[in-house]
Amino acid sequence: MRKKVIISLICIFSAAAIVVFIFIITNRLFKSDESFGSFTPYGWFGENFALTPENEIMYVKDFTSGECAALCNQPNCGHKSLNDDLNSKCTAVPPKDFYWSNAFYYDDNIYEIFTSTNRLTICKASKDGSNRNNIIVSEDYQAESDTAVICENKLIFLASNMIVDESAEVDYTYYLLCFDIADNSLNVLMDFSDQPEFAFLGAYMYDDTVYCRLRFEEESGIYSCENGKLNKVYSNNLMGIGSFAENGFYFSVYESDEQTAKSAEIDFYNIDTKSAKKFCDASGYVNSLCPCDGGVYYGADSSFDGTFDSKNIKTVYYSDGGKSVKCLENTESLKWDLICAAGDHVILYETVNSGEWEENSVFLCVKKDDFIKFGLKKAIYLNSSDDTYNTKEEKSFEESIFNEYGQADFEVEPVSADESYFENKTKLVWITNYSYNVDTAAIQNEVNRLLDERGYDFAVEFVNHNEANDGKFSLMQDIYKQMISDGEQVDIFNSGMGIENVEGTDDVTKTYKTCIDNGWFLPLNDYFETELGKEFYAAYPEWYWQCLTSEDGNIYGRGIIGLGANPLCVVFNNDCLEKYGIDITGYDGSFEGLSEYLEKSYGQAGIQQLVLPSYVTNYNEYCGFINYDGIYFNAETNRFENIYENEKALNYFETVEDYKNAGYIVNEESTVTMETAICNVGSMNSIYREFEDAYILSDTYTGDNINIVTGISSSSENPEAAFELLALFSTDGEFADLIYNGIEGRNYIFNSENEKVQNIRASAFSSWLHTPTNPLKADPTADDNQNMKADFERQIKSVKVSPLNGFEADVSKIESEYNSMKEINMQFYGLFYGDYGEYETLDAALSAANKQLKAAGADEVLDELNKQYNEFKQ
Repeated sequence: MRKKVIISLICIFSAAAIVVFIFIITNRLFKSDESFGSFTPYGWFGENFALTPENEIMYVKDFTSGECAALCNQPNCGHKSLNDDLNSKCTAVPPKDFYWSNAFYYDDNIYEIFTSTNRLTICKASKDGSNRNNIIVSEDYQAESDTAVICENKLIFLASNMIVDESAEVDYTYYLLCFDIADNSLNVLMDFSDQPEFAFLGAYMYDDTVYCRLRFEEESGIYSCENGKLNKVYSNNLMGIGSFAENGFYFSVYESDEQTAKSAEIDFYNIDTKSAKKFCDASGYVNSLCPCDGGVYYGADSSFDGTFDSKNIKTVYYSDGGKSVKCLENTESLKWDLICAAGDHVILYETVNSGEWEENSVFLCVKKDDFIKFGLKKAIYLNSSDDTYNTKEEKSFEESIFNEYGQADFEVEPVSADESYFENKTKLVWITNYSYNVDTAAIQNEVNRLLDERGYDFAVEFVNHNEANDGKFSLMQDIYKQMISDGEQVDIFNSGMGIENVEGTDDVTKTYKTCIDNGWFLPLNDYFETELGKEFYAAYPEWYWQCLTSEDGNIYGRGIIGLGANPLCVVFNNDCLEKYGIDITGYDGSFEGLSEYLEKSYGQAGIQQLVLPSYVTNYNEYCGFINYDGIYFNAETNRFENIYENEKALNYFETVEDYKNAGYIVNEESTVTMETAICNVGSMNSIYREFEDAYILSDTYTGDNINIVTGISSSSENPEAAFELLALFSTDGEFADLIYNGIEGRNYIFNSENEKVQNIRASAFSSWLHTPTNPLKADPTADDNQNMKADFERQIKSVKVSPLNGFEADVSKIESEYNSMKEINMQFYGLFYGDYGEYETLDAALSAANKQLKAAGADEVLDELNKQYNEFKQ
């Protein structure tokens, strides 16, 4: 009997052959407990990766990185198909005269199904494609590639046998086959030769019984295959989209029929109870249906025949049996089709929304929970062997999220501040030293929601003021004074950056002291005695609070992390050390101790190996000196000194000279120098740069010029609540992360490294200098040091309270000499990094520096400063 069968989906692959980026398949792609996954016309999609044939080659696509690799472990293999190379030995290529039907992963092996006219081969191979062996060879069948399903260790799929009679008429006989993975046997479950023409729409095994969905000319239903016979199980005009699940079958139902339907729903037939009932309402014309963990993902069109209509709205939903949640909707430029749910992922197929059939496309995967919450914002694109799609003018969704600099760049809906949070609560106003492009209202709403959820009786309003906005300067303290003068509420505010030497702006330095002297900040000492206050105090090192303690013994605010105390350190480049075979386990942690390593690496590389950047401002600390307003104070002798006459400093200068003359030093910290040099010296700021391999070279000292301190306004009518809020933001990780990073899917998304990338169109309060919170309590952003908490603990161990803390010199009697000495010190600062300016040698530069300082009255300046310092200490 001549038979016809309609397979539910057509498998279409691009004919263009483009060589892909090749990498060795590693064990990280495979897990021994890998779920069976889902077969589709496009390949097999598992828990962690997919196997998809393209251009006659089988590829592995990683769900974590999106990388694509041929199923081949042979080095330097070009992965050429037999059409391109008849002698190809690539294990990602089918045997001669065969083509891929499918492949899947099970029990740490790859099973491959090859088919040709009335020929079927099933092979077993290692997970890198090697050791391929035939375990089934049959001359009786050819596999239908888009029908396979794995249940209970058995692969069930449709196969056919083609017979050509003497008159060239073609007959097909169809069989439902079962490949038993346990014993490598192939058995016939159902012979369809006695059946009329039918459409095979899928199969499933449940409780040792195989069920098929079949469509005959006049009816469509679910049938069991038992003892080689078909038994109708359920039929209720199952003409729409359907899919088997663990113990039943989901299917779409329309009010009348698909083409004239006004409403639709998804029903579920339960095999155990042998009954069907409504699962959920459906939106539009259901075009795909993927059961998953008791729920369903389904795709819907806005018109029955609108698949190729660019104006047709294609949408993907999720339902757990209640209301459907919209996960994704097509745009004017792109559309998405739901392929399957496999493991923890939803797989989709993205094409250009042109209104015509598009060959160029890309797969993407997204974790189920993320898809429901964020759509494609956290999706991974599964790279293809054919990069034509990505070269189109139309950008993929991922490209529209991340710009060329790796920044997240996407639009968000405007949000207004929710004033209802202030009803029947204490309103606290916090003036931040922040720009106006922060997504303030949205973050404020979430902060207040969290405060409300935890039962606090106050809510906060953020008022942002950027002192240096678009090149225009407007001092924080001026804004504060104006608001107080106008009778406006201010509960918490920032003292300001400490702006100086800006034309048209009054110099304001030591802003913390100014706020104290003017009585604008309230003392916090009594509040630190509360339980929350003790936790607040313990969140920072002791020297931190010592530095913030005023002459009257009070602490008036919380400063920035580290208070600018960044020790000098050397950071080694492990890649270069390994390249040159250098072992630094014996390094003594000194500047001089770098000599032997620089000599070895320079001898091999022939280029500079020590980066001494010109922008580093605390090289003097290695010599034991503190820079006090341009004049050097020796922290070891507690005296102001001429650093160019100090023996320790001279030894340092001579070491730099030796390195300079040997050709080791480069002063430019660039991408090239950081990759080619074995080490660089700089200031350790653990917030924004990783210092895991850093060696701290010297002690560092807290500064005397303290700015950017956040305190409680003396005008506040609710200082207790204001302190509680300030303490919460300093100690509570949930508040800290919300303020510093914002809202996931709005203010940040995760990149492929699982780092939080800020949305440049809706920024959070993520500047470590100005953030209202404690960044060490928050997760780092992608621009931060991902190891900042541990590195900060190392950093603060070298910090000492400056012996100059609280000291203020009166230079009125020596002002001219004082300013001249500052200028000379600045002029010769290059000696610290090997730049002698107009002088050819170190000796010439030192001689000139000392001569100029002597002539400028440096001795008088030093005598006066030391006199005042001695009086201060007494």
